[in-house]
Parts: sequence; C-alpha cells; structure tokens
Amino acid sequence: MELLERMCKVAFWCVQQQPTARPSMGDVVKLLEREMDIDPPANPFQQVLASPMVVAKGGKWREHDDGGSFKW
Repeated sequence: MELLERMCKVAFWCVQQQPTARPSMGDVVKLLEREMDIDPPANPFQQVLASPMVVAKGGKWREHDDGGSFKW
C-alpha cells in the first residue's frame, strides 16, 4: 500500500498545471526508488474546480452554476 501511495503522490506532482512545478524524469525515478522524500503535492486539479463544469443531459450540454446545482 505504501508503494501505491508513493506512486500516486508522484503522479500528482507530474500533472501540476505549471510545468515548473513538475519534477524532472530523473527526480521521478529517485522519488519512486525512495532516494528522495516526497512533499505533499498541491491539488493538480484546482484550475478545473475553479471553472464551471459542463455536463450533458438529454444530449444537451449545460454549465454548472456556482450555487452547487446544475442549470437545466
């Protein structure tokens, strides 16, 4: 289970929005081989959560409003 958690943390670092926040491939190898400690990654999907969600219903696409409900 520890290896799975390590792999997930590394994966979250690898998909950061800002390329400069992502580890190099050499660092990824070191992280996976336990040669480096892993800091908790930032939420890589924060930009997705900040924008309106678009969902389909009955073949029509609608935006998610900020009030926590969908506009149909």
